Amino acid sequence: MSSPAGGASAIKQNIGSSATLLDALDAASKWPAFILLSATFILSVISAALFGAITVYLGSKSTGLGAVMGFISFLAVAGVAMVGVNATGILLSDDVWGRPQRGIFDAVLASAFSCHRLLAVLAIEFLLFIVFLLALTLVIFICKVPGLGPVLYAVVMPVGVIATGLIYFALAYIAVPLAAPAIWNGNSVKSTLLMLQAVARKRLLMAVVMMVLLGLLAALVIGFVWGILALGAVTVFSISGILLDVQGGGLGSIMQMFMGGGGSGYAYALGFGCAVLMLVGANPGMLIALKGTSIIYREVSAGLSLEADEAQLNRRMQELKARADQARQQANAAMQQPKPASAPVASAAVALAPVAAMACPACHGPITSDDVFCGNCGHKLK
Repeated sequence: MSSPAGGASAIKQNIGSSATLLDALDAASKWPAFILLSATFILSVISAALFGAITVYLGSKSTGLGAVMGFISFLAVAGVAMVGVNATGILLSDDVWGRPQRGIFDAVLASAFSCHRLLAVLAIEFLLFIVFLLALTLVIFICKVPGLGPVLYAVVMPVGVIATGLIYFALAYIAVPLAAPAIWNGNSVKSTLLMLQAVARKRLLMAVVMMVLLGLLAALVIGFVWGILALGAVTVFSISGILLDVQGGGLGSIMQMFMGGGGSGYAYALGFGCAVLMLVGANPGMLIALKGTSIIYREVSAGLSLEADEAQLNRRMQELKARADQARQQANAAMQQPKPASAPVASAAVALAPVAAMACPACHGPITSDDVFCGNCGHKLK
């Protein structure tokens, strides 16, 4: 049992680790990351528009072809977005870990060759969660046993609720958000999974608290930025509605500019300007969230020794491999065993069957193929 002094020291350490999240605020001023994230958003929108138009055209010709193209379009747009966001995270991760800052092209290249590891980690996490749900369903199904079922359910219900809640928290605050920073830091799939398991087992509360604080910090920055943009938009739109020859004037006439009424080319200029404002308003919060997750990963993974966990995992994998090899060898041996010599006996029985079947049609006495008359009753055979 830990002493009060040790508990107070741990709390102070957690508070100090949480304070490092303030370092994420300067992510909004990292222009390479800002440009890369903005370019990702623009390319994603353009890709979605182009692939969407192609999908609609092919769908008008053939429903099946349109469905296939729609799936391809989704993969293409998602790939562009994932590579771009991943590259932005890599740039910010370099800053968190004090590595030499990579250029945009190098970050995109590193992202393209590491996205598959992130997808593999997320896929394994999803499969493990499905396995847990299947196991929980099976245990609850066993609780249907008459007599023993209610007693068993009295134990399964609270244990299942606690375990499921912890797994949901681990997925929402550790497994999903911290998988990407681990990959950005150059970890393999296996080391990332081991790290996430260790954090969930030993530092779940610390990670949850820091994630909540990061969410509040990002929300505060987003609200502050959008407040600035909203105040500026009210003034600029009001003046624009009066001076740019939009019928009716004032703030309400801005809607006419969106529809192209009275403002001619100003409608397109307004749309472009709003898109720029959306990037300016959304990017800071996104950049802070990306850098914040890297900081949280650095803090919660500090001092964790994964050698024992990795050795245990390797031992289990070797045991599973040995069992699989043994099962395969037994199956091969069973297939190579000679079959029992029952076929010749059957052939002899078939060969003797015609001899045993030769009998007199009148008295059913035994006869041979050379007999003209039955030796028992004298019946003429030929």
